[in-house]
Amino acid sequence: MIRKTIFLVLGAAVLGITGCSDGGPTIDPCEDIPEFCPQEGVHRCSEDGSGFQTCQRDANGCLVWSDTSSCGENKTCRSLGTDAACQCNHQCTKDGATVCSSDNQNIQLCITHSSGCLVLENQTDCSQSGKVCYFSNNQAQCVEPCSDQCPAGASQCVQNRIQICSRPERCTEWVDGQDCSLDGKRCVMESGQAACREPCSNKCPSAGTTRCNQNVIQICATASDGCLDWKDDTDCTEQGKYCNDASQPAVCADACQHQCLETELNIKRCQPGGQIIQTCTTDQNNCRIWQNGTDCAQEGKVCQENAGEATCQSTCQNECTTEGATSCDQNDILTCQKNSQDGCLYWVKTGSCSGNTPVCDDSTGEALCVCQNDCPSENALQCNGDILEVCVTDLDADPCLEWKTQQDCSQNGQVCNPNLTPPACEASCTSDCSNAGDKRCDPTNSYIQVCSDQGGCLIWSTQTDCSAQGKTCSTAGGQPECV
Repeated sequence: MIRKTIFLVLGAAVLGITGCSDGGPTIDPCEDIPEFCPQEGVHRCSEDGSGFQTCQRDANGCLVWSDTSSCGENKTCRSLGTDAACQCNHQCTKDGATVCSSDNQNIQLCITHSSGCLVLENQTDCSQSGKVCYFSNNQAQCVEPCSDQCPAGASQCVQNRIQICSRPERCTEWVDGQDCSLDGKRCVMESGQAACREPCSNKCPSAGTTRCNQNVIQICATASDGCLDWKDDTDCTEQGKYCNDASQPAVCADACQHQCLETELNIKRCQPGGQIIQTCTTDQNNCRIWQNGTDCAQEGKVCQENAGEATCQSTCQNECTTEGATSCDQNDILTCQKNSQDGCLYWVKTGSCSGNTPVCDDSTGEALCVCQNDCPSENALQCNGDILEVCVTDLDADPCLEWKTQQDCSQNGQVCNPNLTPPACEASCTSDCSNAGDKRCDPTNSYIQVCSDQGGCLIWSTQTDCSAQGKTCSTAGGQPECV
């Protein structure tokens, strides 16, 4: 009895768990949805960003993603935290602004599209007029094309000045930079870039020059410091030959080729084109060679030759520039001569002007002794008292102009009048008055007379006829007047 009662109770309990009030099972309508969204009204972007989806409830009240809606032209969907939205892909920043197309052929105008986004549209094709688009001062314009002259940022040396490749406007060009010479330096190229460095102390005359050093050919080349120095090139001994630099370039010769004469043995000379003292001697093969000795350039000096002897001399401070030139020092003639001691040019007195040619004149570029003229021009005349003199050149042996007596006016009872043009002899006269321009009344008080020069004599002449006016001449007022 007890076992039957327990079975009934358990059976009732099981029926109560598996059953519903309507007698059927309970089912969740959202259970089989593969993807659901978190909150109604939020959005997410499509995989390619061209559109978006919205979280919304379906017919069963489940939160699901809607079909993709397109963002439209010029827009892209972008995530914004837990949401997303379509935003403009602006091609420019300001409505009405102009820019150049990527190929610099067109001017493009920034406009507001119907989508509300800023876009660029071609406005002017510059290429149709043979021009290119150039953007300057916040606007695009068609301009004449130009070409880059150099790679931007590069540098070079031009006449000891650094030039830098820059782009001042549209195209690159070389622009002057630092002048190295202002700091006493030189412009050199280092690792492809120009730089100012301390001045060189070159040890050889010019790049590419060759010489023999014993039996090795050396070439003049630019060293790591940018200066010229000798560099070993070919060892003629390895070829069983002899180095010969009698002419350029130096070569390895098959037989002994003497560089100097037998009579020149032990003679010293300055290396041709250089500053090294060389001595004529013989090498290990008994060939006569010019053996390099002291390099005067390393001592800051120059090689000078004098009477078969070469020595290092201080750099000349020449007083003159051309040997044999002449100049004047007052009335002394100076000649530009080379000093035998230091080889420099100095002015040396080589003569003086005196006698008939006492004046030194170098106005023509050559110093000459010339005479000093006593008169201005040939055949000019002057009065020397009553002597009429003429300017001539044949009075003595020199070519100078001098005064010569032409006529003694007094021998004819005449005087020499310098006021005539030209001066000449004329009859003598006696002056009636003392000062030209003086005035008086004539003895009859009928005229006003004035003292005037007539033919070299001062005489009273009538100026005003007072009697013709029915008046008389009076000096009561201090000056003659008709009253």
